[in-house]
Amino acid sequence: MNSISLKGRIATWSNFSAKTVEEFLGKANGDIEIQAFSYGGDIFEGFHIYNLLKAYNKGKVTVINMGVLASAGSFIAMAADTYKAFPTSAHMIHKSWTFAIGNSDELSKTIKLLDGIDNVLASENARKNNKSIKDNMELLKQDTWYIGEEQLKASGLVDEIVTSTDIAPIETIDNTTADNRYSAEMKEFEAEYAQHHPEIKIDDIANELKECLGSCNNEITPPTQQVVNSARGNGETSNKKDKAMADEKKPTAHIAALKAENSELKAKIEALQGDNEKLQADLESRYSADAVKEMIALGAKYNADSDTLTKMIEAGSIEKAQIIALEADRERLMAEKTQGATTAPTQENVEGKMEANKEPLFTDEELTEMRG
Repeated sequence: MNSISLKGRIATWSNFSAKTVEEFLGKANGDIEIQAFSYGGDIFEGFHIYNLLKAYNKGKVTVINMGVLASAGSFIAMAADTYKAFPTSAHMIHKSWTFAIGNSDELSKTIKLLDGIDNVLASENARKNNKSIKDNMELLKQDTWYIGEEQLKASGLVDEIVTSTDIAPIETIDNTTADNRYSAEMKEFEAEYAQHHPEIKIDDIANELKECLGSCNNEITPPTQQVVNSARGNGETSNKKDKAMADEKKPTAHIAALKAENSELKAKIEALQGDNEKLQADLESRYSADAVKEMIALGAKYNADSDTLTKMIEAGSIEKAQIIALEADRERLMAEKTQGATTAPTQENVEGKMEANKEPLFTDEELTEMRG
């Protein structure tokens, strides 16, 4: 008789896998015996093994419970023409379970999936023990264990109680194949995980935030540094160099005043940097990496200042943040017009700007309704 030992977790990467069974059945000829031990595993891998055993047509299939067959392992035993167990074996059945996350629609799909699996389990057990599907579903619900000779016989699932002299010598299994499959499966899993969970680089996010808020730093550059920076530019170079030199020769009192002003400006810069860090932390806690990039791009697009960015972050979604940014940009443009600046855009220019950005210009009533 052809015999094989299958033990451990039922999974694509383990010794107890459909691949191992398929290879064994391909070499077998005549009756086969599977000496099995498993607490369970992947039910769909169990379905595959069950179907392979059911499809075997070169002889009879015997499954021997070598200690415990539980969960998916107990289901595989139902594929045998004869299911045997030792007086010290255990057989356990239960309803399928899983981990799930998502909205109500997604969770409803998961419930439907589990119900389908449970119907298969109850139906196959009913075929074996001649009880109703309803009764078998109740047994699954209770996580039913059958331990020892008396309970195993009473279960109606085990055909025969055996001793060690009743089993055939087993074929030696080369676990190298299973180990290689495990390594391949893990590499595939790691590659898939990396694809769907890109590394979030905090430094990159911080740099993008600073670039977005960079205009603030330009506004508070110390006066003496402005002179030096201007002196490096094109045109009026000598005059500005002279001015810079003159500034250095001003009375001590004036220099002290400038130092005090610089200290005050440095404090403002540090405060802004603190705001940037807080914004970064808020972004990281509220949004994914892709959402952070989209929020930053949105802020830059509408020239959002730090207050506006804060409101955008607190909005809780990209859509609401876009409305806040759009409204703030429109208020800024209208303020420039009201102040009579020569470069202030007209209402037509404002609308043109929005059209160029491919963003609709909402009325106050529309904005109020959308914020609500």
